[in-house]
Amino acid sequence: MKLKYGVLTASIAWMVFLLWYMNRPPKPGPDFDVDPQYLIPPRQTYDPGLAAAFEQGQRDFWQKPDQVLDVLGDLDGLTVADIGCGEGYFTLRLLDRVGPEGTVFATDIQPDLLDRLAHSVPPEWASRLQLVLAEGDTIGIEGQVDLIFLVQVLGEVSHQRAFLSALSAIMGPTSRLVLIDSKHVTDPKTGYTRPLDQNRLLADLGSMGLVPDPQIPEENLQFLPKQFFFVLVKSKPR
Repeated sequence: MKLKYGVLTASIAWMVFLLWYMNRPPKPGPDFDVDPQYLIPPRQTYDPGLAAAFEQGQRDFWQKPDQVLDVLGDLDGLTVADIGCGEGYFTLRLLDRVGPEGTVFATDIQPDLLDRLAHSVPPEWASRLQLVLAEGDTIGIEGQVDLIFLVQVLGEVSHQRAFLSALSAIMGPTSRLVLIDSKHVTDPKTGYTRPLDQNRLLADLGSMGLVPDPQIPEENLQFLPKQFFFVLVKSKPR
């Protein structure tokens, strides 16, 4: 009996270790310089690591989409821009949340992804959706919106500061920008990985006139295991 108990205990300990090992953060490496033209280090449009997680159906576990949207409160009737929407992971949820009086602009630079999104939208939501094929680093939207979603996109943009300036231009005094991206960055030259300096990023965003929404406590945004989560508003003129 004692032997069986010992084997069971060892098995449980081994399983706990495996779970920790598989979900541990990337090993930190030495700091590396980030080109000042970038807010976060650039990466290729296709991210194999993220793609693997998407394909395995794990994204809901670590992306926590409903919790993300709940933080933002009532979205009924709002005009929302989902920038770099892909196949519509957040777009479909936003279409549900904005209701029949709301609108979601879904933009992407890949037409095949927009086609897939168009075919996945329930007919009763179709009138709420505006598909936008953007070119390069353009956003493809001119009118003012209430809410902008930028999820795992900024690192794929060549001219990040200009891109964010264009987004800021379609924000009104009460508009919000949701910025979600990876907590860890990898030096493309050495392969070393380290935590993203979020304080530096917030300082850079602040210099561009984008600051954390004072209505949302910081601790309410710290539940994503793989990504940082900022909700930004335009700073008020002094």
